[in-house]
Amino acid sequence: MSISSTAAKVNITGVTCGPGHGISIGSLGRYKDEKDVTDIMVKDCTLKKSNNGVRIKAYEDAKSVLTASKIHYENIKMEDAVNPIIIDMKYCPNKICTASGGSKVTVKDVSFKNITGTSSTPEAVSLLCTDKIPCSGVTMDNVNIEYSGKNNKTMAVCKNAKGSATGCLKELACL
Repeated sequence: MSISSTAAKVNITGVTCGPGHGISIGSLGRYKDEKDVTDIMVKDCTLKKSNNGVRIKAYEDAKSVLTASKIHYENIKMEDAVNPIIIDMKYCPNKICTASGGSKVTVKDVSFKNITGTSSTPEAVSLLCTDKIPCSGVTMDNVNIEYSGKNNKTMAVCKNAKGSATGCLKELACL
């Protein structure tokens, strides 16, 4: 499932899907004159063997200045998702982007609450924001996703993401 860049209040509830691409907000900044994305709630969903779990992605060479805000993910169960939680502000498929040092997209006020389950890769959380426009107001509350592989070395990578983490696996509390 994917939500494109349109101004709207969107509620996604009770979805079970997979395999597939998970629930993505993006590709932000791909086209000129895109509008802000705000007031999104994704709740009570199960993602099975998806390539991504819950994702926000913005083009590295965004054509629009826009904001993605008030995005809430709650009560999400992951079953062997490849990238369970990901914010990617340097999205560039097929290496076609002009490296500009960062996106023109602002991501703020994003919450991940009660996200549980397993990841098929060690990196369960990837919050990859830009130094030019860091992500702000990101909260992780009760995020407990474990790597399902043999060595069980669950990890998170957070770059230029500002916020807080409470009640999370210590390996995932990178904010």
